[in-house]
Amino acid sequence: MKELIDCLTSDGQKFRLITAADNGGKTAAHFATACGNTHVLEAIVKCTSRARQLDLLTMQTICAQTPLHLAAAGGYTETVNMILSTVSKDRMFQLITMQDKLGRTALHAAVEETNTDTLKALLDSQSLSDINRILSIENVFGTSVI
Repeated sequence: MKELIDCLTSDGQKFRLITAADNGGKTAAHFATACGNTHVLEAIVKCTSRARQLDLLTMQTICAQTPLHLAAAGGYTETVNMILSTVSKDRMFQLITMQDKLGRTALHAAVEETNTDTLKALLDSQSLSDINRILSIENVFGTSVI
């Protein structure tokens, strides 16, 4: 996949191809994470310049779900860990606290689907003070993760 995309001449062209979305706003990264296909996601990320990787992983569907939301909901812990390892520590909090249209974070998605290993991976990636902030985020129904 990387070889195919590398034949494009500019990073801008590569990024536009990789982030092309369907009518629901899903990109290739969304489809890969929704299926837990970590290897495909890794290939997509490798085709993206380091400066654009966070942009890729924070893209939202029309329901405002990120690839991390979809991986967490599916219980794809390996994929969640791959996403978290791609972003810098200071940007990880931003990614984990992104909310969909129902106000749910990736942690909400993991809890709702009883994906305890995925929830642990998300929490383990954060400092104790950030965990307290994340756990207090409420969805549109006023429900937090705890």
